[in-house]
Amino acid sequence: MATTLPLAERIAGLAWLGLGLQNLLADEGRFAALARQAYLASNWFTEDNVRLALEQAAAALTQERLLAWTKPYHLEPNVPKRVGLVLAGNLPLVGWADVLAVLVAGHRALIKPSGQDEVLLKAVLAELAMVAPELSAQAELVERLKEPDAVIATGGNNTARYFEAYFGRYPHIIRKNRNSVAVLTGHETDEEMAQLGADVFTYFGLGCRSVSCVLVPADYEVGRLAKAFLPFAHLVDHHKYAGNLDYHKAIFLMNLDKFYDLGVVLVREEDKLYSPLSVLNLVRYQSPADAAAWLEDRLADIQVVVGSAEIYRGALPLGSSQRPGLADYADGIDTLAWLDGLE
Repeated sequence: MATTLPLAERIAGLAWLGLGLQNLLADEGRFAALARQAYLASNWFTEDNVRLALEQAAAALTQERLLAWTKPYHLEPNVPKRVGLVLAGNLPLVGWADVLAVLVAGHRALIKPSGQDEVLLKAVLAELAMVAPELSAQAELVERLKEPDAVIATGGNNTARYFEAYFGRYPHIIRKNRNSVAVLTGHETDEEMAQLGADVFTYFGLGCRSVSCVLVPADYEVGRLAKAFLPFAHLVDHHKYAGNLDYHKAIFLMNLDKFYDLGVVLVREEDKLYSPLSVLNLVRYQSPADAAAWLEDRLADIQVVVGSAEIYRGALPLGSSQRPGLADYADGIDTLAWLDGLE
């Protein structure tokens, strides 16, 4: 019968991993080599973005934070399950949260990584093997998921249909496309507006926690966005981001679409949640009640709302969308509770 380490030992091992990642970040040579490998696998994984992802992973892996996160759960399975993980690869270490949840829950992680993010994930697992080999043995990279006991799969709306058909007979969590929204009152300070830029542009805006749409009062001046986004002008020096910007600008010009060129992003007045990379949708509302209703109608497709908590009670402060805590689960599904309940 398969066994698992006691929870206290799992937490201790993960805390050692946190220290190991801090040491990796402090070692300029090791980090530079890893960042270079990650960039070659995906040109979106710049050195700054790789550093940010590793810093956030390391910061979460402290004894105190892990204990607080796991306190509400039992996490001592009688029979550990083989949990298949199909990971996304749009951001550095984007799938680590699921791997971490499976390990801390006492199950075995069968990991099907994305080719784009495989370099970083392997580096983290290698670090885990050095500091906590028994816990590391509970994680395995696989080419295919063969008869898992449960599955967590992340992809787009099209791949989600495939996942449903292929993994539907197992207990599962299947994630689809989501986007994030900012709701502004027009009374934000310059500092708050600068924080909005982080919500829009961190990781180039590629993540589900990236703000793709901004709700503003009917008389809002777009120039306020232009000023707030100036610190992110350097993104146009990245060839892939610049290519997206040029492409969408050409499309808008050919179609005679109205848009605002803010240099680093194109803003269009479009009543949609989703916007392509390098484009930000602007939705004007007549009243706070209208804005709240707009958000409520689209909750199933929204990952995070940032901005005015007076307009939308669940809104997080500007600048926080890309800094999720351990309990900030994707799609609002408590992954750890789900893993804790596997029988």
